Amino acid sequence: MALSDAAIGFDENRLTGAIRAGLAGPRPSLFADLSGGDLDLRPYMPAEAKEGVGTSDGAAAPAGGSKDWSDDPIDLSGLDAADVDLHIAADSIKTGIVDTAATDIKLVSEGKRTNLTIAKLGLYDGDATGAVSIDRRGATPKFAIKLDGNGIQAQPMLQQFADFGDFLGTVELAVDMTTAGASERQIVSALNGTGALTVRDGAIIGYNLAAAVRGVSTASLDLDYDKAEKTDFAEISATWTAKNGVINNPDLMMNAPLLRVTGKGTVSLPPRQIDYRVLPKLVASLAGQGSKSAGGLGVPILVKGSLDDPSIQPDLEGVVRGVIEAPGDAVKGVIDGGGGAVKGLLDSVTGGGKSTAEEGASSGSPTQESSNPV
Repeated sequence: MALSDAAIGFDENRLTGAIRAGLAGPRPSLFADLSGGDLDLRPYMPAEAKEGVGTSDGAAAPAGGSKDWSDDPIDLSGLDAADVDLHIAADSIKTGIVDTAATDIKLVSEGKRTNLTIAKLGLYDGDATGAVSIDRRGATPKFAIKLDGNGIQAQPMLQQFADFGDFLGTVELAVDMTTAGASERQIVSALNGTGALTVRDGAIIGYNLAAAVRGVSTASLDLDYDKAEKTDFAEISATWTAKNGVINNPDLMMNAPLLRVTGKGTVSLPPRQIDYRVLPKLVASLAGQGSKSAGGLGVPILVKGSLDDPSIQPDLEGVVRGVIEAPGDAVKGVIDGGGGAVKGLLDSVTGGGKSTAEEGASSGSPTQESSNPV
């Protein structure tokens, strides 16, 4: 059967183009080249797509559920129902899972191979291009994804998928990953590839990171949520590599007024563990951009343990090491006002109070100059 120059209407949706369907042979085949205006496909989506994560109103998924990877087999048998060659272009598409602006995609599924080519995908005021493939010819399905995104707004994206609307910024993303497996656990355990992320001109709502670092103690880092607080930033950037489910990020960087943050560490997906070290530095500059180096002594923060509930604690050993390696920066950090954190941590080592030199000066007694710069 074939339809050429077809005009198809269903509910308020309108499509034009060509369709061919073949019912002979071992299984059906379908070819379609269609274009339309604004399409609303939500009434035809499975019920579970209309509830929880990805709903059009941004509602969150129901709380609860396992915090471990599933070993249940993923059913891909539906991809064998027919050979498909489908091209669709539209001004916008609403699905209730992902709602897009201008869209141009092509899906080809034949034999045991499925390929999705994304020529254009309007997402959250930005655009994405890329390709996704599933190869089922072997005993274990193989997956590959390559995705590039520009101008995507972080807040609506995170609100829809994670019920988290307190992170703002414009996202640039590049991902090139491969994996294989028949279950969630197998897929994350075989994840390999690279990625890069940059978020510009944004803010973290609910937290004043500069104040938290300034008031840090050896016991804890005060990160209590307060809707009235926020941390503006000019740029956050990071790259990563994944090898057999272990993601390594060596170069996290955040440039913000009064604050510079660097970080590096690993996230081990199969056991759901994180081992990460963040180094915030308070700086005497309101400029968010510029030099990526900053004077003053940083207060390292260790993020370790379960990915679902990690421990976040100051790294006292790292502070002491920083003083030994750069005593001038330590003194400058105390004097310049980012010193609350530095002085508090150093006092915990020295027992607080005045140094020998300070006591000697205050009593009028001469002090012997030390040859040790620390």
